[in-house]
Amino acid sequence: MKLHHFLRTISFNNSAGDTVSFDENGELVAGFDIINWITFPNKSFLRMKVGYLDPQALSGHQLTIHEEAITWHSSFNQILPVALCNEKCHPGYRQKKKEGEPFCCYNCVPCPDGKISDQKDMDNCFQCPEDQFPNEDKNQCIAKRLHFLSFLNPLGTTLAFLALFFVVLTILILGVFIKNQNTPIVKANNRDLTYCLLSSLLLCFLCSLLFIGKPQIVTCYLRQVTFGIIFTVAVSCILAKTIAVVLAFMATKPGSRIRK
Repeated sequence: MKLHHFLRTISFNNSAGDTVSFDENGELVAGFDIINWITFPNKSFLRMKVGYLDPQALSGHQLTIHEEAITWHSSFNQILPVALCNEKCHPGYRQKKKEGEPFCCYNCVPCPDGKISDQKDMDNCFQCPEDQFPNEDKNQCIAKRLHFLSFLNPLGTTLAFLALFFVVLTILILGVFIKNQNTPIVKANNRDLTYCLLSSLLLCFLCSLLFIGKPQIVTCYLRQVTFGIIFTVAVSCILAKTIAVVLAFMATKPGSRIRK
């Protein structure tokens, strides 16, 4: 223990001029040169420095290797050795560390729904942009195709023409009721409810044009809300007119309390 305590305080420069010391764990804090030993047919050797290890450097710059300066032995067949416990994770998968195993050991798990990985050995999967979605293999994003009913489409043209036809027809009927608003037939037909019903039907036919053409932010907000409110008013007017007619027939019965 006394020797260990003494070694922890040692710090000196070696023959190469590098500082040698020990950290709080008693481990040597010093840089190392990475040497490539080149063998020749005459059994001679050549010592060549191809990199270095500096534990005091910034993270990510502690290990430096000049791959172009490395001469591999013929037994390696020009293929770099792999320091992994398993094969690399293919695109569409991500790394998941194995508990209790070294950092180079991991499992490959598929990316969750809505995310992809387009490179090998990715730590995390990422989300596709809003205008794209993952493919089945979850290794690339595919652009979403926008489908909508166009005015130039035969079906869209037909529906737009029908909507405009009913708009014109409703305007004509509304004009007839306004022109004859003081006649007994119009008055008996509950004039105010009739105006409200025809106006809501007119707006309903116009709302159908919002569902044709390329969707925009404004039209997407107006489609459901506007049509829902106007259609509710139209149905309410029909229900009110129906109740009024039922009450009128019930009031005509002799001795009916509703008549009073």
